[in-house]
Amino acid sequence: MSWAYRVKRTGLALSLALGGCATPGPGSWGDAGFRGRAATQAAVLPDAAATPTPLDLTDLPAAIVGPSSAGQPDRGLGERECLELAARNSMLGNLLDAKARSCGATATEAQRAQHGEPVPPSPADMQSEILAVAAIEARSASAGTAMELYYRLAQAQAQRAIVEEGLAVIDRALEESKLLETKGIRRPETFEVLQRRSLTLRDQQLELDRGIAQLSAELRRTLNLGPTAEEWLVRPTLAVKVDPTVVDPAAAIQDGLARRPELNLLRRLDQQQSPETLRTLRAVLGSAQPLLTLSCRPVTPSCWTLLGAALGKGYAGQELDGEEQAGIRAAWDVYRLDREQEITKELRVAANDVLARLNQVVVARDQLTTWNQRLERLQTESKNGIANYSDRVEANLKRLEAQSVLWEKVFAWDVAVVKLRQAQFTLLP
Repeated sequence: MSWAYRVKRTGLALSLALGGCATPGPGSWGDAGFRGRAATQAAVLPDAAATPTPLDLTDLPAAIVGPSSAGQPDRGLGERECLELAARNSMLGNLLDAKARSCGATATEAQRAQHGEPVPPSPADMQSEILAVAAIEARSASAGTAMELYYRLAQAQAQRAIVEEGLAVIDRALEESKLLETKGIRRPETFEVLQRRSLTLRDQQLELDRGIAQLSAELRRTLNLGPTAEEWLVRPTLAVKVDPTVVDPAAAIQDGLARRPELNLLRRLDQQQSPETLRTLRAVLGSAQPLLTLSCRPVTPSCWTLLGAALGKGYAGQELDGEEQAGIRAAWDVYRLDREQEITKELRVAANDVLARLNQVVVARDQLTTWNQRLERLQTESKNGIANYSDRVEANLKRLEAQSVLWEKVFAWDVAVVKLRQAQFTLLP
């Protein structure tokens, strides 16, 4: 032991003896009755009458101004590429993997110290395995989040195209009405209605542009996409196909319970319990509830205990007694069972959601089919001079609304499938 180390340890011991063992005085932070100094006074607001809020629009421009995301260039992104980039750039997954490698290196050094002899799993071994499994789960969660953003962006872009088509239909109808007026024919009653619907669609278009810009920016950040100094939008490049296979919830649950790394880890940890690894298990329990890491016996050492530790006499109370070990094991059994039940519920909800979303796609498809049939019938009647122009315009707009709803239901089904695959741990490539 070096002379400098002895001096530092002696200085720590003197500091504890002279200052650390003093009894906290009244008004200090160590006093049980301490409640803080100079408490801030509460601000009192004046009474206010319930009057309408004034609105001034005199300086509002006559036309829409400012930059729009509609004119920004697009860069294509496929589904598999999105999954791989999300898993690779998972911040939590990378941090947990780095920590797992650090604990794994510590475990390797400990095994080398045993001259290559087989040894039971050490706390460092257990910590490394727990961290590695947590990293895998984190990467799967990151991939699920990214795919949900991906499908929401694809939905917004598909619906924006439908809004543009609807605006074109209304613009043609308004031009037709103006042409009739120049010929001395009174405007149809639907003229003002179409004008209002045009404004509604333009508002939807602006809202979709805003959503597309936000979703694209979030995907760029999540997937670490470049170039970062330029303004551009992510364009999902995918072929949308709804799988009509009916999910069996019972089979989906069994498959997920067998695949989930977390559950497999919990089962392995049951076989690796030892007095040395119970502290690690207690730390895992603390992830569910921090209070579970508390010890039922006094754990705060006295100043004289710290003084003895500083002088090299060790720190008493490091080992878990039999009662604490039994308590940790009992709590661990409850935790493992609860996690299995929670993941079972997650799988059941996800499987049932896929079924429900699939049925909604079928209903939305049938609704779109009815409007397509009505529009075809009106076009045929128009050739025979029976149906008027306004009826065809209304049917066409209703068809576009049904098509927008269908896209919404299809991508909601896509998101539900992603969540089921994530719960089953089959999402990552």
